[in-house]
Amino acid sequence: MVRFKSRLVQTDNVVDGSITNVKMDPTGGHFLDTKYKTASESVNNSITLQNDDHLVSGTLAINTEWVVEINLQYTCAVDASGDFELDFVLPAGASWRIGGFGMSTADALVNAKSDSGAASIEFGGSTTDRIWYFSGWILIGATAGTCQLRWAQNVAVAQNYTFLRGSSMILRRTV
Repeated sequence: MVRFKSRLVQTDNVVDGSITNVKMDPTGGHFLDTKYKTASESVNNSITLQNDDHLVSGTLAINTEWVVEINLQYTCAVDASGDFELDFVLPAGASWRIGGFGMSTADALVNAKSDSGAASIEFGGSTTDRIWYFSGWILIGATAGTCQLRWAQNVAVAQNYTFLRGSSMILRRTV
């Protein structure tokens, strides 16, 4: 008979709305990292990718692989023509693949994808609250570090483009 033993231990408090460093590994590597936006965040008239204030992971150990799921809730003030773009900042030597789907400005279901070294992921804005769902894979090499979501307008528009409170990012370690 084979028995599997694991203990789930939450090591951090839920202070900023994030549950992090949930451990199932006696060697100390965390296997689950969940973040969500506790406040909405806007960008106005900028195509410069900026770090999201909430969607950044804890430290991802060297030589690990992760599945990432991102639920983005967003809206635009009046003019949705600027669209959104996003990418990740990862440790040196890391690589990634991600794809997603959501509603376009014309209420059509569309998809987007990208990977390491490629351009950012671009997706349509909307003056109606929208949700995009992204899923992907991250490989951390010989350098540990965080996974930081960055985003901006795809075309600068002098109006607020907002990622809404409740958006989330979940990373699950697979290797």
